[in-house]
Amino acid sequence: MKKYRILLMSLIATLIILFSSFYKVSAAGERYTLFPGNNRMSSAPYNKYYYYDGGISGIAYNSGVEGAFTSWSNTSNTYIWMMHTSKQSSSIVDVHSVNISDANILGQTWFMNGSTQISPYSGTRWYWAKIEMNINGNWTVNNGTTSANNVFKASVAHEIGHAFGLDHSIYEDTLMYDNVIFATKYNIFGPTAAEVAGVQTLYGKRY
Repeated sequence: MKKYRILLMSLIATLIILFSSFYKVSAAGERYTLFPGNNRMSSAPYNKYYYYDGGISGIAYNSGVEGAFTSWSNTSNTYIWMMHTSKQSSSIVDVHSVNISDANILGQTWFMNGSTQISPYSGTRWYWAKIEMNINGNWTVNNGTTSANNVFKASVAHEIGHAFGLDHSIYEDTLMYDNVIFATKYNIFGPTAAEVAGVQTLYGKRY
């Protein structure tokens, strides 16, 4: 009897662990991924500036970039508030349009200290970030209802998430998923509760 009781208790403990693990991955606060050591920008992107230049044929480039930053600035209870500047030297996040040969790469983010590029996996914080959006990107990849402009805006918002310190998520219904399906399937064009929880972990809550 004692042996069976021990086995039963072990089974119950295992079920509790499994339930606890399921609950954690299902909670919005756990549906984000940070860089090692919670690496991030050297200061919170609050009351800071962004800059952009360039353009992409067939894309409402300016409104897409501005809309992406606005979606982040509109997040609740975060230290995210970004304003546009035409003075690049004042910016901590720059957005440029560049030629990337692979059309499946819609954008990429570089992490910078001065003119030195660093890895977000190195443990060294970055002062500013450079986002490059692909002028050859396959912006028309969609489910038949998502416009190229919305795919562009969502992709910029995704790259901004990297600039702030968010790595790729494993959940396809979050902005930081490593495929634009978050926009084309789930109509996500800006940060979700998962990304909000991520930047709150990195920079704190305002109240």
